[in-house]
Amino acid sequence: MTIFIVYTLRLVDAKFYVGSTPLWRKTMRLEEHMGGYGAKWTSRYPPLLDNPIIETWEFNSRKEAETFENQKCEEMLEMYGIDSTRGGLQNYGRDGNYRW
Repeated sequence: MTIFIVYTLRLVDAKFYVGSTPLWRKTMRLEEHMGGYGAKWTSRYPPLLDNPIIETWEFNSRKEAETFENQKCEEMLEMYGIDSTRGGLQNYGRDGNYRW
């Protein structure tokens, strides 16, 4: 069984990113974000070099992880404002379902 994680990243300019990935890809995914090609938001606002991961959560299915990722992103948008956070359905683009 594959374990999925949801993670929050601390980015430059006091921004945040919420993402999900299979646990076995965690290191690769962080490297993608650090390299500027992990997501549009982390390309624009790179993760901090010193300890960018704020918190992680584990789930037994992709669906559970994606549901929590969306909830966490919306929670952080409520707390920090519309220009603070992206992730899940709150990403840019035609398929991102950006609703804020």
